[in-house]
Amino acid sequence: MNKNIVLISPHKEWFYKNWIPSLSWDKWKNKAANIWAKPDISIVISEHQKLVEVIINSWDVNVIELHFPDEDLEILNWNDDKLSDTDSWKRKYFKDNIVFSRDWFISNRKDKVILSRFSNPSRWFEPKIINELISWILDNNDIVRDVINAPELEWFFLEWWDFRFIEKDNILFAWFNSDWKTSRNSKSWIQFVKDEFQVKDNNFLIIESKGYHLDTVFSVLTNDKWKLIWWIICSWLVDNFDELKYFFDNKWLKLLDIPNEYWVRDSDISPNWNWVINTLNINEYLISSWSFSDEIELELNELWIKRFITSTSQFWEAWGWPHCLTNEL
Repeated sequence: MNKNIVLISPHKEWFYKNWIPSLSWDKWKNKAANIWAKPDISIVISEHQKLVEVIINSWDVNVIELHFPDEDLEILNWNDDKLSDTDSWKRKYFKDNIVFSRDWFISNRKDKVILSRFSNPSRWFEPKIINELISWILDNNDIVRDVINAPELEWFFLEWWDFRFIEKDNILFAWFNSDWKTSRNSKSWIQFVKDEFQVKDNNFLIIESKGYHLDTVFSVLTNDKWKLIWWIICSWLVDNFDELKYFFDNKWLKLLDIPNEYWVRDSDISPNWNWVINTLNINEYLISSWSFSDEIELELNELWIKRFITSTSQFWEAWGWPHCLTNEL
């Protein structure tokens, strides 16, 4: 099986001109004003290239790395207008998010790509651009996929940090935050993805968590045949952990439970979350920005997991990690 990994190279103009909002823990809780941080552009470029190199060194993987200086953005349209001709905030918002390609879509890596439909009104213009971008990627790399838009229904939103799809096992995990009093209270968007990917009920599970996005509390390990072998979780952040354990026990899958000290950082450091669980899994490779404890790393080594640690410190300031910076076609 071959995965096409999509990466977006950092846009220099974005890092030069747009400072990155970061929140301390206390300010985040109180939804107070942002603290602004400016990244080091030389480190940004270096870190991104190191991540690309690590992924390229994973066997049986094609890496699609896109570069977006201003002239390349001209290929994209929004409502028949060039992106550069749209309102400045739309252009800025899209450029702010373009490097985090996990936002854009979810694919079954076989014949379908389902595009995002964002709940944030500031991002409602993006799916039209993403549609053109994904079509452009597919055409230029001779990849055949049906590109599917989410139904334009009230309270129907699809955001891809909310899902983890294991194509070899045809297992779908979806994230649901019961604390959010928003459209997230509707699960019709989860059912839509389940139906499109033809996932059976016994291979589908909703993970209810107070974490921020599924990939901050949940990840997986697969072997060199892409087969799911272990699951990784911060159990203390998952409301229905017993349900998950029952699900995986029935599939004879082992658990790697990450203690809370590897998730929460000192409140004086902004952003406050370590989010070390935000890992990128490529066959028997596990890529992240930080190591776990010596005991956990030894356990991974005994499983013949090929472990890579590659810093994404500058993207971390914008709340982005290896999983956020990639997507699979």
